[in-house]
Amino acid sequence: LRNVRPVAKQRRLTVPRGEAALFDFYLLNDSGRAVEGTLQFAMSDPKGKRTVLTSVSTPAFQPLQMSALLQEGFATPPLDQEGRYRFEFAISSAPQATHVRDIWVVDSKRAPVSGKTLKVGTTGVWPSLLAQLAVLPGVAVEEFVGGKTYDAVICSGLTENATAGQKLGGDAGLTLDKNAKTKTVPGALPEALLSAVKKGLPLLVMAQEVGLADGVARQLATAGAFTYHGQVGRYRAPWMGNWYFLAEHPLYGGMPSNQAMDGFFQARGRLANGLLVEGASVAVVAGYSRDHDRRLGAGSFTTKLGGGKIVFQRVPDMAPPMQLRFLSNALAWLVS
Repeated sequence: LRNVRPVAKQRRLTVPRGEAALFDFYLLNDSGRAVEGTLQFAMSDPKGKRTVLTSVSTPAFQPLQMSALLQEGFATPPLDQEGRYRFEFAISSAPQATHVRDIWVVDSKRAPVSGKTLKVGTTGVWPSLLAQLAVLPGVAVEEFVGGKTYDAVICSGLTENATAGQKLGGDAGLTLDKNAKTKTVPGALPEALLSAVKKGLPLLVMAQEVGLADGVARQLATAGAFTYHGQVGRYRAPWMGNWYFLAEHPLYGGMPSNQAMDGFFQARGRLANGLLVEGASVAVVAGYSRDHDRRLGAGSFTTKLGGGKIVFQRVPDMAPPMQLRFLSNALAWLVS
């Protein structure tokens, strides 16, 4: 334990490329005396170039004050490289107390295919997903109609019979159904969409809820896309936990890979689950498990149905920049 500690508190752990990161500077002092020296805030970019961004004077000593706010809302220069930036807030009189914070920068405004606008159909999706697609460059979204031509289609499996919580989605939707003791309804794909996928239409499944994922998975399994054995299950208790782990793959291009999902992703553990799938065409990109369970499920995986490529996403929404980059990556992979 150190009785003097500089702290650079970040506002966000994940920042869109081209934007600044914001920090609040503090000095924690439990020594009972004044702290000498100068505070220096420095940045190292993903290529290792180090830049001193600012210097801050130590504050006057105030008895019985442990935390002193030095500066609020310091903005870095625009972060124009994808990857890990490292920030160090150091005091010259106690370099061993340097505070280190990593931030991940991701290109969240990247069009799936450069120089082309994809025509993307949607059916049975949440309004929140439509809002995400609305700000994604290079994508024109419209409601799916059987017989029309699309570059790809996105479906979450929502139907008219879905519960109020399923239609709301996310953490609030889960809480709504739990409090109402409502049994979730299986999700479903329109038969016209299933037929089009068999003929070669690429499909992105964003079924990020237990009932929706189960219904759509059973439907795709019956059609022959994979063999389905149910879901691993949500965490047993918050203190036991669950986790996703990633392989390097274009679906997660521009994001950390070959590791467990960490704080950069901010996928909600309460909403997490994984599908137990297998098949000749199945490739698991993000695995899933939970405490006290030996089974490994799929959080993100790819497969095929007839001539159509499928990306199935069970991982809950991530931090907004990561979520947008995933959507761009998934559409790019599907149409490649």
